[in-house]
Amino acid sequence: MADAPSPSLALSIVVPTHNRMALMQEMLHALERQAPGTPPFELVVVADGCVDGTIAMLSAYHGPFPVRIVERPGLGPAQARNAGADMAAAPLLLFLDDDVLPTPGVVAAHVAVHADQPETAVIGPYPPAPHASGDMFRLGIRDWWTRHFAALADPAHRFSFRDVLTGNLSMPRKLWQDIGGLDPQFSRAREDLELGVRLFARGIPIRYAPDALAWHHEHHTSSLATSFQRATEEGKSDVRMALKHPHLASQLYPVELARQSGLVRRLQLRSPIGALYKWCLTPGSAVLRKLDKFGLRRRHNSLHGFLHRHAYRQGVRMAAAGLWDQLACLPAPPPVEPLVIDLREGIEAAERKVSTNRPLAIRVVHGDKEIGVLPHTPGSESWDGRHLRRALATHLSHALLPLVESAEREMAGSPPPGWQCVGTRQFDHLLSEARQQWMRAGH
Repeated sequence: MADAPSPSLALSIVVPTHNRMALMQEMLHALERQAPGTPPFELVVVADGCVDGTIAMLSAYHGPFPVRIVERPGLGPAQARNAGADMAAAPLLLFLDDDVLPTPGVVAAHVAVHADQPETAVIGPYPPAPHASGDMFRLGIRDWWTRHFAALADPAHRFSFRDVLTGNLSMPRKLWQDIGGLDPQFSRAREDLELGVRLFARGIPIRYAPDALAWHHEHHTSSLATSFQRATEEGKSDVRMALKHPHLASQLYPVELARQSGLVRRLQLRSPIGALYKWCLTPGSAVLRKLDKFGLRRRHNSLHGFLHRHAYRQGVRMAAAGLWDQLACLPAPPPVEPLVIDLREGIEAAERKVSTNRPLAIRVVHGDKEIGVLPHTPGSESWDGRHLRRALATHLSHALLPLVESAEREMAGSPPPGWQCVGTRQFDHLLSEARQQWMRAGH
């Protein structure tokens, strides 16, 4: 373990890898291309059970930055990242997956955000690398990641623990040590999300750094089969997440399943019947390839979703054996006193009040009229003023619409609308015209 941060290094890049020598060679080349003026950094590679020559290749490397190698016996990414962080010498840690190759500005972008906001965790985008493929599975992955990072880039986005992914994530080394690193019980999935839960519990802000762009070469490392395997591991980890963080119960699917009253679902999940799911995956995957070949996108997506859900449930069933009653009875989080904002005072004043107080929940009123509540969401950042307009439009639009219409009428000096404003003849004419257009359209 490095006893103290090195004053000569700004950042340590920690990369766990398992038998991906070719990708690690590309990682070295990508880091060699960091932009001129990039703060000094080191690379710490955790060779987790590697037997493909990765260690020899890294040992022979001589380049513009130091490389240190940590050998582990293949215990999974959580313990690998912990081991790499223990060896890191810089005051900042940047975690990259071994299939996430940085563009020339990644290191400088992460360091710049931390210089501006020292006590924070920083997420950089890593969308799928441009790769020509008509494969529906690959297109689905690309679509998910693209939408994910587009959401993070939105200034009104409210970060949650589900946004904290270690594919391109940085934080101060001291913060990592204080929070305890990654929990080894989440050895194969959700270890980064569980870290996010603890970050938000401590009130650590999350920042998105669009200039810290890396490319995710998932087309080399993911497949239909591995996606189902990962879904099973995610099901197991979500059970562990619920037991470790019961305040998240309302957001975790295993708890919802545990509280279901349907007999069929209980039999599927609580008995050996659930084990039959794994026998569906091999023939199901073959059918998916046929549907892909013939371009039957809707049927492909429907079947893939079905198989993915059941692979996930298989993991839940395995991890929750004997724990269903405990999951079903997890306590609700304690009530939260909401901050009251009055929209009659103006939206800008409301935003300032929310930004100043950073409440967990908000009660929205307009004078003596109750509009609604923006609730506390466990595992998410506190409400900020930048969230307010989006949240009002998304969650409370039905209650706000009459107020908006009333204000517009008052400004126009017109009476409230009613049937008298339309008239029977005009209404009949509208219905007749609509009928004729419908018939002309061939319906």
